[in-house]
Amino acid sequence: MIRVENRRTYRGDGTYIGRPSLPGNPYSVTAHGRQEAIRLYRRWLWGRILERGEVCDLKRKMAQCAATASN
Repeated sequence: MIRVENRRTYRGDGTYIGRPSLPGNPYSVTAHGRQEAIRLYRRWLWGRILERGEVCDLKRKMAQCAATASN
């Protein structure tokens, strides 16, 4: 399960995915508008996953953690 948490107050296990993190959205809502920032981020994120680099490794790690937590 994925839950949105406030990074300032959350003290549990998990992976932070905010703007300054590796998979964080580089597109500002202020500059692009909410829907466009989401659209651009999806395209950017998918490109990083297809590169099979660090973002792909993080995605794989998160999927393994989610599978373990659901068992």
